[in-house]
Amino acid sequence: MTRPDPVVALAEEYPRFLAFLAKRTGDRAVAEEILQEAFARAVTKAHGLREDSSAVAWSFQVLRNALVDHHRRAASEGRAMAAFAAEQEGEAR
Repeated sequence: MTRPDPVVALAEEYPRFLAFLAKRTGDRAVAEEILQEAFARAVTKAHGLREDSSAVAWSFQVLRNALVDHHRRAASEGRAMAAFAAEQEGEAR
């Protein structure tokens, strides 16, 4: 039996992946953005998928990692904005 193409498996599971991310972000637009980034990452790394691995299970791991990256980036941006606001407030005095 031949293994399905991981890219095809990703495309077929798009609605399921989107629901997974939307539930965790609370925002469909953010979920779509994360999914697009994860899909691009997965396509470039799909060649490394082991023969006995499930493309869908592997894809969920890619999505989890992308979600963690998103939260880290959002936290970092929040800290940077707070520092900038404090700096601007200090200059206004």
